[in-house]
Amino acid sequence: MFKCKKCGYEANITSTSPITCKCGYREGIDTAPISLKTKTKTFAQAVVRHVRNGMKRVDAETETKRRTICEGCPFSTGTNCKLCGCRIVGKINKLQWASESCPEGYWLAENNS
Repeated sequence: MFKCKKCGYEANITSTSPITCKCGYREGIDTAPISLKTKTKTFAQAVVRHVRNGMKRVDAETETKRRTICEGCPFSTGTNCKLCGCRIVGKINKLQWASESCPEGYWLAENNS
């Protein structure tokens, strides 16, 4: 029996493979914080994309929408994303950068050129 830890949905599923609930929560996936090496690598890649995109930023409304999505995400620690390691709070965070997208696809990049 599967019971989602995020929305409470229940289904008669028995599996040793990761399960994705209809709300997007993923059970059975290692969501431990990623290493400093991986955080550094993913942030450096984000910086390169941001610079190549002319350092464009999203408007305040889009940043707020992205932040709201991240705050409700099972992969959020409240300050960082457990999948890419990027900060989602503070003065420098990838929510502000038009070139960036959520690793799970919850929000997408804008104005890429």
